[in-house]
Amino acid sequence: MIGNGRHDRGIALVLSFLVLMVLSVVVLQLVYTTRVEVGLARNFRDGLENAYAARSGADLARGVVLSSWEAFDSPEADWRAERTGIEAGEATISFSLADEEAKFNLRLILAENETRRAWARETLGRLLALAREPSGDVDEATPRAMLEALVNWAERGETGSDLEPGGGGTGAEAKRRRFLSLEELLFLKGFDRRILYGEKKTAEEEKESLEKQAEERMEDLEAASSVGDLMNMMDAMEEEEEETGPVPLCEVLTVWGDGRINLNTAPRIVLRALHPGMTEELADALDENRLEIPQEEGEEGMAPPPSEEEEEPLPGIRKVSEIKRIEGFVDASKTPPMDIHKDLKGLLKVKSSVFRARIIVENEQRTQRYEAILSAAGEEAFAGDEEEEATEGEGEGEGEGEGEGEEGEGETEGEGEEAGEGEGGEEPEEPVEKPEIRILKMTELD
Repeated sequence: MIGNGRHDRGIALVLSFLVLMVLSVVVLQLVYTTRVEVGLARNFRDGLENAYAARSGADLARGVVLSSWEAFDSPEADWRAERTGIEAGEATISFSLADEEAKFNLRLILAENETRRAWARETLGRLLALAREPSGDVDEATPRAMLEALVNWAERGETGSDLEPGGGGTGAEAKRRRFLSLEELLFLKGFDRRILYGEKKTAEEEKESLEKQAEERMEDLEAASSVGDLMNMMDAMEEEEEETGPVPLCEVLTVWGDGRINLNTAPRIVLRALHPGMTEELADALDENRLEIPQEEGEEGMAPPPSEEEEEPLPGIRKVSEIKRIEGFVDASKTPPMDIHKDLKGLLKVKSSVFRARIIVENEQRTQRYEAILSAAGEEAFAGDEEEEATEGEGEGEGEGEGEGEEGEGETEGEGEEAGEGEGGEEPEEPVEKPEIRILKMTELD
């Protein structure tokens, strides 16, 4: 008995340590769980605040579009400017606007009108070729194969195997008649996020690329033996800066809008794809023309200066018919004669009604990005068959002859597609009616 008592000595201390260890684990778990729940609640609160701040940014973008609404979209229009540093509670909002109708609408490849459908598919083929041309990436997906994949997806539902992005197979369950999002392209063979959104480099990779490019240019400049060689090298460097590599398809394709392309906002690559006769020189001429202020002749052929009460007129193309005056757009010397304006009647516009707002919301904890689709046409922002037929009817009277039109349309010197136009290219006397701007869609990107 005495021996057993000696061996039991200290058992209370051991039990105390065991109890303390168990309690410590329980307390630590409780603290960890509490901190996680607090963090989740904080993230939820911040996300909710950012979502409301983003909605406020979308409303601000609506106001900017409405306040700068004119009869045509000038290159100097107020909506083109980026807005930054807007305080909304504890968050800071920045946003910019992009014209969705400056891009080619994928839905046109399913147009009911056979002529428009054929034009759309030819234009899309040229656009894909121009977008991918600088990369030489013909082994991965040629423009022809990409076009066939797009048409098959739209008409027969061809997709990647098992609906996995980047796959190559068919799936009848994915049949489509309308493109709902550019994300659908990721299901097609030959398309991936790099082609759709562009190759993104880290800050370090971008810095290394710039340093390497600077070293190569310095070596070329040091090797120049004459002033002429130096000037030629400078010109070559400028051309290299313009060639920035493959163009991300998200910058030239869209699923929003009525299908007509805005001459004032369309990038040069889209302009070049519109017509087989649209050369680089003609695209440059059109680009320069939309940067000029339309002049009206006054006394002695000079444009009268604006009065003190009048604002300086904005540059831009005010009517589609103005492209007829650009040298080369109408060329009767060719066989057959080329008339780009006539061939593209009903397919162009000078005023857009659908915009994409890119919104950035920042606070102390996080930065979130959002996108919103704003439309002055509501649900009619989709390029459907009814809208296509209506658009064609509006433009029937244009380009056929002075004062001629079909079914009474286009009787104002052949101009029937631009609202508010007067005779002889005069500006409308009445102020432009401002529409209601709606938010059709809003998504979080991060």
